[in-house]
Amino acid sequence: MNQFDEKVFSEFENDLALHFCGKRIHNLSHHFGPYDRDAHLIYFIKEGKAVLKTEKEPILLSAKGFFVNFPHSHSKYHCIDKIPWSIKWIEVGGAKIERYLELLGVTRENPYFPLTNPRPVEEIFDELYKRFDENLLPSRLHC
Repeated sequence: MNQFDEKVFSEFENDLALHFCGKRIHNLSHHFGPYDRDAHLIYFIKEGKAVLKTEKEPILLSAKGFFVNFPHSHSKYHCIDKIPWSIKWIEVGGAKIERYLELLGVTRENPYFPLTNPRPVEEIFDELYKRFDENLLPSRLHC
């Protein structure tokens, strides 16, 4: 890990903590929830469609966007049958995560964010996954 990586991670140590990451590829009948954790689960949708059920109206999720399951939201989602579902996710916590999400317009009331250019977001998820796989993340980050 280079000095820049260490600096960035140490600056955000209390503000943003990565707990774990994962991915699911070409699943046809996936569902998840209800979600009841202390951290935020952020999903990047590579392909497919699903319905997110929160305390409000159901939200249609589609490829090239991301959505967030907020802590203790009791939200759940299910894939739309016969459409391949590929996602990548990270669970994060920290003092400022909700503020960072608000800057993107992502809130408990609006947990889905379609992307006009999904490639940079997917690259971030891929890099986190790769660093975990190669054991290159600092020990305080648990991916």
